[in-house]
Amino acid sequence: GLHIYQDRKVIASGFTVQGCRARQGGAISVGSAHFNELRLQNNSAHMGGCVHSDGDLVVDGPVHMMHCLGSVMGGGLAVSGRLEFQNGSFEGCQAPSGAAFSAEGQVTVAHIDIVGASLGA
Repeated sequence: GLHIYQDRKVIASGFTVQGCRARQGGAISVGSAHFNELRLQNNSAHMGGCVHSDGDLVVDGPVHMMHCLGSVMGGGLAVSGRLEFQNGSFEGCQAPSGAAFSAEGQVTVAHIDIVGASLGA
């Protein structure tokens, strides 16, 4: 997957990541980021099966996370900061804590589908 850390916010759009494994963020590991038009599937990590963000994460879709596994927390994604997630889906994601997502900061979600997510990775 991708591991991107820099002083500025990362903007990611229009790509697919599948079948990746990492310690944090199976598909993508970032500081703060803004995502749209992503398809992330069959990725795994301890924290954030598809995505791990150490800062704030803004998702204004469509972003689809499918069959991602967080062995500790955040099957789809794990965010240390603020999460704004609009227009996307979590399908078949798994984690012992937060099968779809885990966030430590303020959370705002709208127009998302969570299908077949389960606890207990």
